[in-house]
Formats: sequence, structure tokens, C-alpha cells
Amino acid sequence: MARSAAYPVINLQTAVEKTEALHHAFTRGSFGREAANEAMSYSKKSGHGHRIVAALNHYGLLDRESNSYKISEIGLKVAKPVSDDERQTAVKSAALNPKLIRNVYDDFKGSALPGRLENILDRKHNIAASVADDVAQTVRETLEFAGLLKNGIVGNEETVYRGSDDSDDKQNPSKAATSGFAGFEDFGTISQQPKNVDFKDKAEPNLPPIPIPLKDGRRALLSMPEDLHKEDVERIYSIIKAYAGVKDEQK
Repeated sequence: MARSAAYPVINLQTAVEKTEALHHAFTRGSFGREAANEAMSYSKKSGHGHRIVAALNHYGLLDRESNSYKISEIGLKVAKPVSDDERQTAVKSAALNPKLIRNVYDDFKGSALPGRLENILDRKHNIAASVADDVAQTVRETLEFAGLLKNGIVGNEETVYRGSDDSDDKQNPSKAATSGFAGFEDFGTISQQPKNVDFKDKAEPNLPPIPIPLKDGRRALLSMPEDLHKEDVERIYSIIKAYAGVKDEQK
């Protein structure tokens, strides 16, 4: 039976909690796996504890030298940040440090994360079918915790979702659907455009608006630039799909 590709056994939120426990116990000093297990409330010889330490190393939260570990610079910025921005940046870096999660992110950034991610992990990324479901959940939860996944859409690395209040998203589904995408943050909701923002300056449409017939005789107008690329169409589709998903949740 082929061996599964490497993956972290816990999501990033849990990894951050474990890193904070290790920092509390050892600050910036070195420690071994057995001592780490005890600091995380496992037995010295716990195999699960050892896998947790390996996961922290996957996320870049620990530095390893031979059989010794210490909190990394990223780990320090997560456990003892000097500002919220420093912590958010470090969390994002940690989320994309594991090769598997980085590859999934690169494959789907700017579009919807597939519902059957476990099958993609099995067939494309050499993750054993027996653990693919759990690994898929870890990937989703990690990207969400880092602000790189919201409403099923994987955001661009340079624009991290800030985790807006759920009640606000439900009242303003267009804001939830477009949050985190470059060029949309300044507009707020589609129905409430800020007074001092010129849409033409932002979108620069060159083609005449395209009318799209809707239910009950209504219509929508889609305005697009002339130099439209395949990636642009995929992005538009992903945002509309996310918007529709939020509206379905309100029913």
C-alpha cells in the first residue's frame, strides 16, 4: 500500500493553541518531544503528541535542530504578537507553509474550493483515501482560520479576509460574497455604493452593458472590460455563485 503524502494532522487554529502552550512552558528555549508532549498535556511517549509536534513543524511554528525544537519567529509572532496585523500576517504565512495546503491554495485561489476536495487530495496530491476526508477538513479549516477562505471562495494571498461579523454578512450578502477580493473592499455593498467612489474609475468598463433577463421581467446589467481573460470570467462566476449561496442561506 502506497504511503500517503505528508500533511499536518491538526488544523492551524489548534496548532496555534499548542504553540501558545509551548511558549508558555519554554518561552524561547529549546525542548525535546517528550517535554513538548507534557507541556501540551500528553504523556511523554504519546504518539499523538509526537504527531502534533510534527504538525507544528509543518506550519513553520517550530524550528527543529536534530532532536531539539524551539518556537520559530513565525511562532513567536503568533503566540506573542506586537500587533494584530503582525499576528494576522504570521497566521497567513503559517497556513501556507505546509506544501499540501500551499498547493491546494495555488490551485484554487480566486475561485470556489471544490466540495469534493477529499477526492482531489486522493487523486492529485497522493493523500491516502482512508484519511482524505479528515485532511480535506483540515485544509478548509486552516484556510478559513487564516482568512483565506470565506463563503467557499479562496481569496488572493495579498488580500486576507478580515472575518466580518456574521450578522452583517447575512444582512449584506453582496458584501459577504465579494469581501476579500482586490477592488471590491472599497465598495461596501452593491446596493449602497459610497458617495465618493466612482465606479468607472474602479472597473473601467469598455464594452456596452450586457442585459441579462431575470425572473418576473427584471434584468441585470453586466459591464465588462474589453480585455477580458478566462481568469476574469472564472472570478466573476465564483463571486456570483458565492452571492447566490448567501441568498439561499437567508431563505
